[in-house]
Amino acid sequence: MERVHSKCAHSKHTGILTKAEIGYGGWAWLVISLCLINYQICMNGRMYELFSLLVTESLQCLKQYTILFFLLVNVVRWTIIYFTSEQLSSGIVYGTISFCIAIESILGFSGVAGYIGVIFRYLSLTQLMKGISYILARREVAILGIDDQTIEKPKEEVSLLKFIILPTLCYQREYPVLPNISRYNVLVYILLLPPSALLTYYSLRVKCYSFGLKFWDEPSLDTYINIFLWSNLGWASGFIFVFIGIFGLLGELTRFGDQSFFEAWWNASVSTYWRKWNSQVHKWIKRHVHRALIKRNITTRSSRIIIFLVSGIVHEYIIGDVLNYRGIGFITMASQVPLDTFIKFGMQWVKLNQEFAATVAFNVIGAPCLVLVSVMPKDFFKDVIKS
Repeated sequence: MERVHSKCAHSKHTGILTKAEIGYGGWAWLVISLCLINYQICMNGRMYELFSLLVTESLQCLKQYTILFFLLVNVVRWTIIYFTSEQLSSGIVYGTISFCIAIESILGFSGVAGYIGVIFRYLSLTQLMKGISYILARREVAILGIDDQTIEKPKEEVSLLKFIILPTLCYQREYPVLPNISRYNVLVYILLLPPSALLTYYSLRVKCYSFGLKFWDEPSLDTYINIFLWSNLGWASGFIFVFIGIFGLLGELTRFGDQSFFEAWWNASVSTYWRKWNSQVHKWIKRHVHRALIKRNITTRSSRIIIFLVSGIVHEYIIGDVLNYRGIGFITMASQVPLDTFIKFGMQWVKLNQEFAATVAFNVIGAPCLVLVSVMPKDFFKDVIKS
């Protein structure tokens, strides 16, 4: 039996802030700037009002039993996974995985909406992916033994509880860990969260929404440019909030050694964009889906198509609510393989640079179009036909 699900996914020490040569001057500049920005959020009337609006809207989106449903689904799921994790019967293992996927619908039907709903669904799916990794890796280890790949020291054997909170989706018995928690890193990450969250909300919920409605009332190049600017600003600030702020803080507090949560997605082709955008999800897919499909004699291209189709369903489940359930999440991900083929075809004929083409497709065209489709009036096409 070839090792697939229990191959070592984290073996080296990498970090977000440690890669850059910051120094004392850089730390001083970062901390002072972030402190002043947070001061402005608290003391500036308009910014404080916007932050209060963000908190109020988030609380309004919470239904009465949302947190209870979230805890119930994940506690039940982890309990079942824990007691079946070393079963050698493939029927029991894959039956357990199927059941764990099915009970996710309880949270889906709980009615939690808005951006707070996106957060709850994302967190729940994260735990589902962790659980699948845990049960598949433990079963394979029971059959083949532990992967003997060398892990850089310091390293640590983790418990199930710690694995649940670690910023990784791939289970292995030992992980590289940091020798200590950096107070400077923790401070920077904490100070980074309020302004990046506020900027993301303001860009996507306020500015993109208003300019999107304006575009459908009176289309113009100037309005499209505003949508382009604010959607990309929201894209970047949302990325900073999640992948640098949240993941960085969690990685530092848990002393997780492999903090390579992303790569240079801003300079990537379509085929490499998504693996660089979210390194943790890419590692999980490669470890538990792609290799398993290849092992079953499915071609690499067919594997990619299957992965992006399933990814489309997952994205629609997570963000469909805030995009008015118009299939945008599914279509976006399902179209990645055809888009990659089209760009490669264009590169052969007109020497089109793949990285440049991906930037145009995702940022210049894709991001504004997501905004426009999400706020498009329901009767738009009927009105066009009538006119």
